[in-house]
Amino acid sequence: MSNQFNNTLIVHFHSEEWLLTICDKTNKPVSTKRIPAFLSTLSEEEIVQIIAKEPEMQQQYHEVRFVCESDFYTFVPTAVFKENDTDDMFHFIHEKNKNAVVLHNVLTAWKMVNIFSIPVMLHNALLHFYPQPIIEHHLTYYLNDVIKHPANNRLYVWVANRKLDIVAFKNGTVELINRFGYQIPEDFIFHILNVFEQLSLDIENCKVQLYNAEQKNELLTMLRKYVNVKPPQSPLKEGIGD
Repeated sequence: MSNQFNNTLIVHFHSEEWLLTICDKTNKPVSTKRIPAFLSTLSEEEIVQIIAKEPEMQQQYHEVRFVCESDFYTFVPTAVFKENDTDDMFHFIHEKNKNAVVLHNVLTAWKMVNIFSIPVMLHNALLHFYPQPIIEHHLTYYLNDVIKHPANNRLYVWVANRKLDIVAFKNGTVELINRFGYQIPEDFIFHILNVFEQLSLDIENCKVQLYNAEQKNELLTMLRKYVNVKPPQSPLKEGIGD
């Protein structure tokens, strides 16, 4: 492995597992580890114990990034965002939750701010080891590190456990960013087709790019019956091309 001090550790907190990815100075993944862990059931102490025992999280890195999957988020234009009003902007959309902490990420290239919440026990556990942790929402990571640039007409879909986030572009502009729940494949297909209908997107010319869906063969097979689907991308890829 290359010099650890030149590497970046990216920790993805998914609902049912943690994904530890070490990237070299060119952002190329050099190793990955999956840790089964149901985040919603863990206490602050249990999260601290997991972090303390994982050797990958005890090394020195150029940078450590924490990417947290969360259902609760809202995007606002940079032009209207005021940091002092972060909580108010978030709670205009989402109910207050004493067990959550509200954070925000500035997406400079997209001229947006992502306001989101994560469990307070996770936030507090990270503070045990990292005084100023870099905490990103999964869609912040998705937009900045994976999509990177606007597409003309395209649906990008982040596939989670019984959830999907859709980022829809029309004529090079972000038209929709939203999370939907699904129980069966038909629900998944419905949400995507409904976005096509609501935004008047052309099914023939608007491609769908799935991310984090390598193990979702049933979804892929069904979706290909209705729309133009690109091969799914891995969480370890550097980005999505055309």
